Amino acid sequence: MILEEMFEALMKQNEILMKTLSEEAKRDQETKAQNKYRQKQLGAYLKQTQQANEEPLQSDSKRQEEVSSHTLDSSSEDEPFRMA
Repeated sequence: MILEEMFEALMKQNEILMKTLSEEAKRDQETKAQNKYRQKQLGAYLKQTQQANEEPLQSDSKRQEEVSSHTLDSSSEDEPFRMA
């Protein structure tokens, strides 16, 4: 192989390697963007889960307050039952 042929072969290999590196860099950027998006989704999901876990506690205490106030306010036991 003469020197010029070797140079051409090396240049072709260089082009192939540069193209491969460019494609890998693009994939790397896409992967990073996907990871960032998924992190945001996960954060939102965790926030919703936390709120959902807190709501039953608040709802239970509200229900207990409502039941307590209803039983305290309701003095219908002393009154006779009336038909409309």
